[in-house]
Amino acid sequence: MKVLTVFNEIGFMDDFVAVIKDGTPSNVEDKLEKARAIAIECPDSNFSLTALPEMTKDGITKEFTFNTAQSDEGTIMTYLGMTDGA
Repeated sequence: MKVLTVFNEIGFMDDFVAVIKDGTPSNVEDKLEKARAIAIECPDSNFSLTALPEMTKDGITKEFTFNTAQSDEGTIMTYLGMTDGA
C-alpha cells in the first residue's frame, strides 16, 4: 500500500499560524489537507499554497512551498518554507 509521508509538517503549521490573522476563515489543518491532496495528485513536483494579503498580519502575500517525490513506500511531501509573494 502506498502512503504519504510528510516532513516538516510542524514547520508549516508554525509558519502559517505566525503570519495568518486570527479569525481568518482559512485554518492550518485545512491548508495542510489541501497540500496533502495536491501531493497525492501531483507526485514528483513542487507547489505552493498562497495566503492573500487580506489574510496575513502584515498585509503581504505569503507563499508556502512544498516538494513532493516518489519512493518505494509512496509519496514524500516536504515543506520547504515560506516567502513573501510578489
